[in-house]
Amino acid sequence: MKDFFIWCSGASVEIVKKCDDKEISKYTNIGIVVFCVAFLSIFSATYFLSFAFNTEGTNFVLLYLPIGIIWGFIILSLDRAIVSTISKNDSLNIQILKSIPRVALALMIGIVVATPLEFKIFEKEVNNEINATVSKKVEDESARTIQNEIKTKKEEVAKREKTKEEARINLKNEVEGKTGQGVGYGTYAKLYKEEFDKATQELNKVNNELATLENQKVTLLNSIDLAGKVNEYKAQKIGVIERVKVLYSLGGTHLAITILFVLIELLPLLTKLMSNKGGYDELILKEENIKLELVRIQHQKEITCKNDLNEHESEKYRQKSKIILEIERDLQEKILRKIARAQNDIASKRVEEFRKKNIGDSNIQQPNKDENLENKFWKQKDVVDNIEYFFRDGHLRNNELIYSEDGIISKGIWNYNDEKNEISIDIANSTQNFEICDISASFLKLKYKGENQLIEFDRT
Repeated sequence: MKDFFIWCSGASVEIVKKCDDKEISKYTNIGIVVFCVAFLSIFSATYFLSFAFNTEGTNFVLLYLPIGIIWGFIILSLDRAIVSTISKNDSLNIQILKSIPRVALALMIGIVVATPLEFKIFEKEVNNEINATVSKKVEDESARTIQNEIKTKKEEVAKREKTKEEARINLKNEVEGKTGQGVGYGTYAKLYKEEFDKATQELNKVNNELATLENQKVTLLNSIDLAGKVNEYKAQKIGVIERVKVLYSLGGTHLAITILFVLIELLPLLTKLMSNKGGYDELILKEENIKLELVRIQHQKEITCKNDLNEHESEKYRQKSKIILEIERDLQEKILRKIARAQNDIASKRVEEFRKKNIGDSNIQQPNKDENLENKFWKQKDVVDNIEYFFRDGHLRNNELIYSEDGIISKGIWNYNDEKNEISIDIANSTQNFEICDISASFLKLKYKGENQLIEFDRT
């Protein structure tokens, strides 16, 4: 049993047994309080469900006891958590900060557990208050029609009383000579006396009618089953909220019992906070340090294994990257060689076509079919500026041209028209068309289209 109470306190049974008798007694007492609160919460929840669902007698135990046991286990678990999470190994400020939400939770648990028990303690008072309130409502509803008539008649009685009082005052003033013809009963005094007598008769008549209505109301209420209607009204309209309102209206006694239950709920937490650091806390700290050291060692092993694995993976990655790089270089070289051969073939084909089209023209020297215009530097002769051309690529359209004038480099486009044996050069949005006159391995001759002016180039 002692082990069970130590467990209820949220402490480790094995560690507490290693401590002295003082520590064992402290945690046993805390566990007893926690268990008692949980046990009371079982009864509290069971009774609360009984009147919440309008079941009376002893059958509610069989109906709602399993739910009450579950609720008690929940309260036990919450109380264990509240107590066990406060560590004396922390500083006082940390303990206070940690205890704030736990105190709030303990207050809520205390109120929730206490309220149904208060319903049972003040059952007679609550029922009497509810019966009185319900009886009045049932009477009002049962005699609503005649009650409205009584209300109207009471208003009429008040009006007649006011009229009678006004007539009495007028008569008195007239007789005393304060108004009218002087002291005594004169003409006006007689008239006021008649008004007073008439108001008195009408008031008596209305009072008699009011008394008759009230007697009829009593007779009507005696003729109905008031107790049955009260029970029916309570079953249909009186629930938990109405009972709570009545309970809270009882005042100081109810509040005192609520505070008592809240203090019982707070007792384990306050005991833990106010007690000094003991042997159990020191053992817990040692256990935590040992666990942290084991975790640190395990983490260090994992890091070491991971680093070894990463080094192995990195070496494999470097080797793989080196192989891929070598393969890519071989592929690039092969592709460049194929491109160069293709460009040379294209250039040779164009020169051959140029030669065929211009055979027999005495003004043109037929270039060697192996010579091509592109991918060579051609320096223009007989010019002041140092001008060079580099015809890149060998496509029919949109080939890149690099133009250098006194070291200033710009780019353009050149195109070859094999039908007309012409090339067009586009530099800085300015286009010039030329006819190819001669081309060899060392020189190039072009002629402006439509003119006889030759432009000669040397290969650099």
